[in-house]
Amino acid sequence: MLTDALKGFGRLTIIGIMMMICLQLVFSLLYFTVNTTEILTGVYSSSLFFLRSCCWFLLISATVITLSKKAAQWVFLAFILLMGLIHFMLLSYLTTTGIPLGADLFGYSLSDILSTAGSSSDLKIGGLLALVMSATLAIWLGHRGMTVSTSPKWSFTLIFIPLAYLLPQPKATNYSESQYYKVYSPSAFFWTKSFDYFFDKTTPVRDYGNYPFLHPRDTSNPLADLLSPKKDLPNIVFVAVEGLGADFVGPDAAYGGATPFLDSLITQSLYWPNCLSNTGRTFGVLPTLTGSLPYGQTGFMDYGPDYPTHISLWSWLKANSYSTSYFYGGNPNFDKQDVFLEAQSIDNLFGESSFPEGLNKMPGNTEGFSWGYGDADLFENGLKKLSAIPSPSFSFFMTLTTHEPFVPVDDRFSAAIDELAKSKSPTIYEEYHQVFECLAYTDDALRQFIKSMSKKPQFQNTLFIITGDHRLIPIPAERRLDRFRVPLLIYSPLTKKPLQFNNLVTHSQVTPTLINWLSATYQLPVSDYVSFISTPLMTKPSFDSNLDLALMRSKNETAEYIMGINLLSDGSLYTIREDMSLDKNEDSELKKKLQQKLRNFVSMSHDVLSTNQLLPDSLAIMKRQTTLSPGELATLTGMNLLNTTPDSLYNKARALAIDHQFAISRLICRYGLRNSPNFHDLRVLLGRTYGWNNQYDSAKLVLDEVLRRAENYEDAYIAYSDVAYWNQNSDLALNKAMEGLKRNPNSFELKVRVARSYLERGSLQEATELLDEVIKNQPDHEMAHQLKRRIENL
Repeated sequence: MLTDALKGFGRLTIIGIMMMICLQLVFSLLYFTVNTTEILTGVYSSSLFFLRSCCWFLLISATVITLSKKAAQWVFLAFILLMGLIHFMLLSYLTTTGIPLGADLFGYSLSDILSTAGSSSDLKIGGLLALVMSATLAIWLGHRGMTVSTSPKWSFTLIFIPLAYLLPQPKATNYSESQYYKVYSPSAFFWTKSFDYFFDKTTPVRDYGNYPFLHPRDTSNPLADLLSPKKDLPNIVFVAVEGLGADFVGPDAAYGGATPFLDSLITQSLYWPNCLSNTGRTFGVLPTLTGSLPYGQTGFMDYGPDYPTHISLWSWLKANSYSTSYFYGGNPNFDKQDVFLEAQSIDNLFGESSFPEGLNKMPGNTEGFSWGYGDADLFENGLKKLSAIPSPSFSFFMTLTTHEPFVPVDDRFSAAIDELAKSKSPTIYEEYHQVFECLAYTDDALRQFIKSMSKKPQFQNTLFIITGDHRLIPIPAERRLDRFRVPLLIYSPLTKKPLQFNNLVTHSQVTPTLINWLSATYQLPVSDYVSFISTPLMTKPSFDSNLDLALMRSKNETAEYIMGINLLSDGSLYTIREDMSLDKNEDSELKKKLQQKLRNFVSMSHDVLSTNQLLPDSLAIMKRQTTLSPGELATLTGMNLLNTTPDSLYNKARALAIDHQFAISRLICRYGLRNSPNFHDLRVLLGRTYGWNNQYDSAKLVLDEVLRRAENYEDAYIAYSDVAYWNQNSDLALNKAMEGLKRNPNSFELKVRVARSYLERGSLQEATELLDEVIKNQPDHEMAHQLKRRIENL
């Protein structure tokens, strides 16, 4: 029986290898820019990983053989098909993003995963056809192998499966990063990283005490000789451009030409061309750029809402009379941006719900997914909001257009990219034409923003800090540090003269730099002890570095450490050259030193965030957010509501409120708002529960907060009008309905509320006209018919 089963397994193993080869070949030929050697290496790597996987699964299937040979072979066939499907999905992800998927998958919430997948889900038809054809062939041949007598040669093939462990996978040191990702099996990458994440629990040596990041503040003030301050505190504007890598900006850009405005702005600014983002994804830019905060295991923002005590540029500026505002064209709950900003007691958070009616979101991908509003709309909306914000102000703009799926917002820039393709590298500019169009659009949007700001009186006393959150991924990166390398500019009328500094610097040095300059220049109070992970920026014209910290590629993966101009990456040691290329360094003692530093940094980073050991409470500026009481936690746990999606929490809270269980409903609303403070439906529901319980003042306070956060939010005006009506405040009910209708002129729900107020006032003709309009467009509108019957019965 065992011999017959092995014959079937041998045939199925060959079938599986054929499937892997077919998928790898199709993706390499259709979607990757690779040569013949790299294609063959990719086929070899994926086949090798599959053989190694078969070795383990054969051991599992052996237990089933004793019960049923046929069942065991069907189980093995299912394993092969599943491996093929996963390989197809991982190849598709690699094709879209340019990097393989690893353990970072487990660092995102379900909603974040769905958003990211939605932005990158353009179907690879060629790969899908290869999957379907090879899977069909596998099932057919597998069925024949289970019903037809087979030659012993098939079982002989199983001898080669254990030998797969004697063959090497391609080494990262032999390729550039972008090349390596195309030749190394994405399945091998994903499963290896996942295994390490779940099972590699090596306990690091913790040779540090409490508050290991706490240290005396470095008081160096590099901006003192570079800026000419005015009497009043300056306004500060940050612009973090999605995906803006140094490869696309400046005179030495590898893929330049698409950002003429930024190129010109560099010549008028303080400019660091060798700046590194601390993380290879957007999740790290807010806490590192504006807080110099450690990363933890999945990024600082992921630890909210129960963040450890900390100081950030947000909280420090707010404590020193600054108004603080964040501008974003999408959903700020992505990556817990809003949760982090709420912890800073931010004054204004303007996300996608703050945009006026009539503006359209960016075009979506083939499935219709859109991240939000384009960058030109972001800046235009921000300019209107800024006009009502008092000085001094701190504003942060996070752009979106240069994010997958790179659907151009404006076709005006297509011809310019065509010209670039002719004059530069046709292959890159043609293959990634839409990416460069998006870059050109964002560059122009930034030009218009700076131009508009320059006409405002406060411009003469404003600092603009412009950088990229990380390098965009799809366009190949030739050097290992390219994914982190971004431009950093300080543009301002306050600069004495434009200068370029070639030092190696990071985002996490910006906050210490600004705090030192502001505190020294304007005598603002600042603690003598801080927990920043970096010192202030270096300002030398020559290439140099005083960095001593880890870099985080993606969630759950911190694989780089920089000390001076030495880089540890994927276990190999390099020396960083002035052009950011790397030379292999064989100094074994230095390598061991950096390996220990990396382990310590990762361990310390996670420990301090998990145990509130980042900064003593005595040095805090903002009060740490209150955690759930034991009783509240027990209630939510008993209802299986912890770590539940906001939509599920809303549905549960609404059902309880309808059942008049207001206390528990409010607890669920408050819990949901801790994790999603701008999920406005939850806050509106919270306000309604107070109204239903005759607590009208509490209801109004909650609804005022909704409208402060989202001044156009239709449901908030509807609820506000209802609460005022229940409280017999007809004037307020009408005013809120009219105000909402002005912002949402097509809202039939608000028209019904206005009609109700007219009816209460005796304005029957006006009420009838509105109700007739609503019923004409919505014949089944119950409230409209009820009000109409009341009028008819008068």
